[in-house]
Amino acid sequence: MRLFVAIALPEDVRRELSAARDAVRRELRGKQVAWTRDENFHITLKFLGEVADGEVDRICRRIGQGPLTDAFRLRLGGVSSLPPRGPARVIVADIAGDLEIAGNLAGRIDRICNEVGVPLERRKFNPHITLGRVKEKIAWKRNREASEGLAFDVEEIHVMRSEVGKDGSVYSTIARARLGRGTEKAKSPGTLTIKTGTLPLFRRT
Repeated sequence: MRLFVAIALPEDVRRELSAARDAVRRELRGKQVAWTRDENFHITLKFLGEVADGEVDRICRRIGQGPLTDAFRLRLGGVSSLPPRGPARVIVADIAGDLEIAGNLAGRIDRICNEVGVPLERRKFNPHITLGRVKEKIAWKRNREASEGLAFDVEEIHVMRSEVGKDGSVYSTIARARLGRGTEKAKSPGTLTIKTGTLPLFRRT
């Protein structure tokens, strides 16, 4: 199955992103852009690609064992496009807040996954939320506020499955791992939820 590790977003953040996406969609009316559905908004931490069914539980358990990081806080930034130079290929919402911790988390997940055979990332971690993927050549580089810096706490990470549906990609969570909440609380056991069961673990920072 096709997997990735991500930060899921709360409902109020998704509403803000939905409004930002729709505003850009009006600006780009008539252009060929595959717009992200509300339920698919997320921040990718690590793309795993195709994983054999027999390896899924092992990878999920290894991620849950950590070490990960403490919980942290992010907020929405502006709306821009990638890559930074040349025609726009992806319309994104930028992310601000505790980006150093987010980068550390992505790096730790990358190294953990490498231990179980997933190749290391070649590109530097660039946190963003995809609003749409451009299917034709356009020169759209606007950067404007997606919201008034709406903030949200990151307290867990999700291992997600990507499937192709009749209306595009369908994402579903197959495992979740809680992040720590500081030195004192990180000494207490947490849980990694896999499918319908739970695996006890210690949150480590």
